[in-house]
Amino acid sequence: MMLFSKVKLILTFFSILLFDVIFGQEINTDFANLSNFIDDEIKEQLWSNESFSNYDKSKEDLSKRSLTAKHFRNNDGSFTGFMASGPIHYIENGEMKTSYNTILNNSSGYYSQYKYANVTNRIKCFYPENITDGSLILFDDGSELKDMLNVQIYFEENGTLINSPIIIAGENSNVNEDELIYENVFEEKIDVKIGQLTNGRSFDYVLKSKDIFKNVPQSATHMVFEETIILPNGWSATLVNNEVVLNNPSGINAKYEKPVCYDSPSNSSGNNGNETASDEYKGFHEPSYNISKTGNTLILKTLVDINWLKSENR
Repeated sequence: MMLFSKVKLILTFFSILLFDVIFGQEINTDFANLSNFIDDEIKEQLWSNESFSNYDKSKEDLSKRSLTAKHFRNNDGSFTGFMASGPIHYIENGEMKTSYNTILNNSSGYYSQYKYANVTNRIKCFYPENITDGSLILFDDGSELKDMLNVQIYFEENGTLINSPIIIAGENSNVNEDELIYENVFEEKIDVKIGQLTNGRSFDYVLKSKDIFKNVPQSATHMVFEETIILPNGWSATLVNNEVVLNNPSGINAKYEKPVCYDSPSNSSGNNGNETASDEYKGFHEPSYNISKTGNTLILKTLVDINWLKSENR
């Protein structure tokens, strides 16, 4: 059965995540006030979207907060602890605040060129209405990183371009809690889905039709997804074990995680039930990164094996 007749091919190409534990660093006062537009009514909405939403917000003991834990008072005087595998709090202006992953309309008064934002986490993420305008990530030292710029798709034969790049574009965007979806960025064949995380975000291409390969030369070896990233001044980028590691002089470290491809969310770690299938036909594949840097401009390419993509088992 062809993949595209029933499910979608998901290409999760990167998540930008902090991987150090600088917890408690102060940021510029103006930036620290980004979340001031979020009132109690909005906070109730945000709380309802999180994994700890089954607990009564008013019964949390704020003094017991840690990076990964919340504690709630019980009627008998005891406490119930909620423990998370990742951070659910961040420090801002000396206060330990709850991390919320919901993407909202940007009413912060900052970066008004971006329609959407998540400013209730350690790093602040701003997203455009039209995907061609790229996104902005604000780190807790005030550094700005711009990415998702000039995103283009093309095919290569062993490193040689064999067709004209396709620039993705579109402003048909919609938000569903912690997901922002840009539909039909390449005709009706590809969607882009952004997933908001506590300390970063994911970026997925969703290939919806096999027609995207209709006019691809038979000699093609890779489908390439390329984007431009503008790094903050002084930041470096290094490719380590197929992850793009970013460093800056003030000690904040971040990375673009290893890219992955899979047939559908339910098959993200499997091989379509065929335990004897070769790697070529498994439902999971790891593409490779290629980077080049000139000044503050970083070009990030993700190379996906065309044989894996075009396999009849996809």
